[in-house]
Amino acid sequence: MLDRIAQRRRWLLFALLVLFYLTLLEGVANPVGRTLAVVQVGLFFLWQPFIQADRRIAPVSIAVLAALVAYGALHLHWGTLILWALLIAGTIGGKVFHPGSRWNRLFHLLALAYLVAAMLAILVPRMLPGGLQTGANLHQIVIAGLPILLLFMGLLPVEPEAPGYRNAVDLVYSVIVLLVLAVLMLGSIAGMAVGGLDYLTALMLATLLTAGALMLLAWAWNPRGGFAGFGTLLSRHLLSLGTPFEEWVESLSAAVQGDDDPGLFVARACAELPRRIPWVAGGEWRTEDDAGTFGDIRGERNDFPHERLTIRVYTAHATTPVMAWHLNVVTRLIAEFHHARLRAAELRRLSYLQAIYETGSRLTHDVKNLLQSLNTLCAAAAGDDASSPRFQEMVRRQLPVIASRLQQTLDKLKAPELAEATPGDAAEWWREIAGRFAGEPVEFAAPQGLEGLQVPSALFGAAAENLLRNALEKRQREPGIPIRASLEAVPGGAALTVADGGGAIPESLAREIGRGPVESAGGFGVGLYQVARYAAACGYLLKLEENTPGRVAFRVVPAGK
Repeated sequence: MLDRIAQRRRWLLFALLVLFYLTLLEGVANPVGRTLAVVQVGLFFLWQPFIQADRRIAPVSIAVLAALVAYGALHLHWGTLILWALLIAGTIGGKVFHPGSRWNRLFHLLALAYLVAAMLAILVPRMLPGGLQTGANLHQIVIAGLPILLLFMGLLPVEPEAPGYRNAVDLVYSVIVLLVLAVLMLGSIAGMAVGGLDYLTALMLATLLTAGALMLLAWAWNPRGGFAGFGTLLSRHLLSLGTPFEEWVESLSAAVQGDDDPGLFVARACAELPRRIPWVAGGEWRTEDDAGTFGDIRGERNDFPHERLTIRVYTAHATTPVMAWHLNVVTRLIAEFHHARLRAAELRRLSYLQAIYETGSRLTHDVKNLLQSLNTLCAAAAGDDASSPRFQEMVRRQLPVIASRLQQTLDKLKAPELAEATPGDAAEWWREIAGRFAGEPVEFAAPQGLEGLQVPSALFGAAAENLLRNALEKRQREPGIPIRASLEAVPGGAALTVADGGGAIPESLAREIGRGPVESAGGFGVGLYQVARYAAACGYLLKLEENTPGRVAFRVVPAGK
């Protein structure tokens, strides 16, 4: 039954307006008029959009309402009807401006016009000296026109109200409607008392002045001439609510500059809430792995969950919607900074893991190159007599180099930064790398201008190992191609070049070399990617300088050259 009443609220309001008209005809002294006034109160409580119809009312509230209705019925007069009409008009005015259906809005607009006409043309003149003679013509016109307006309202199409707007009343608009009607009534009476005007003239003058004031206020609320307008000023006030929003953001930024621990930041930021916002008493905060309190835990509780952070704020008084919105904005700012701290900590952890991965990858390739050198010695031992002078010469030349490279690898494990930054003599390094690949079909160009030149030995050693091994593997697939390595002095350091005379690298593969691991049977993937990353960390650049059939050249040069 309550649901059916809620669906027929429009007809409840229509019946209320019909009884209001009959009360005007019967008068306040007539018992029938008093009875109709009591029935109007019952219809109003069934129609009212403030409290849901299925809610129970306490017995004490029922007794108080019954006493007020009985007192009003016994002492009913025209002033009471004016107040009653103002109450209904204010309630309807709070629903007119909601974005509902077109026919429902028109119905409420006509109902509001009905009450305004009844008040200004019938009720107010009855309160003035001289009775209805003050506005007799206007009274007769309105008495005859109100039934026509009611008939038109009853013929309007019926549309169901949206569920979100059934109990929606804008109290600000209701107050504005009440004030405008009060200004019209009091302005008309003042015009008669001060200016000696008749009621109709005073009413017209008060209407014109009120309309002009409303138009001026509407223009000042949202002007077009560059002025910010009262609407913007009110919005700024609602944002601040006793504390400038910019000051709060500045204090929050100061808290951001402190410790990197997300929990400490939230504790410091929340501790500022009672100091910056007067109506905040204290509260609690909780994250996935931490919690804390701030201020005094007393008053009205408000919870603001924001993903990984939940903040509970206690206020000295019950929060209005604007205060709750303000607290939501403030706590969301804290939550966003907290999430930024968590993301920064996660990025630091990932950067640390990436550094470990890249260091391990470089050392893996160093070990792989050492293993290849050892395999070369093992192959020589299997093919030659171990006592032959050629094999013994190879062992005397390669074993010290292998031991030195193993020592360098251990140095990188102990202190990779120091090992990477250690320079070496260019000429000495060049002789070492040439001796390491002695016996291989690699042409080492005669060095020029290397006297006194320093090179990053670890970087150049890793680059030469990878580039020359890749070229030798390519020679196995393309027999007879020449391989040439050179080292030369350039502005800012030295440049290492390894070139072969084989076929060109496919364009799709050439674009990805050095940018990331690639799938390649020729070994151009992870090794060159690590060398490229290594070179970038040392201030150098690995690039594919030339890629044409008959000449494929890789070059390690100082960055920017």
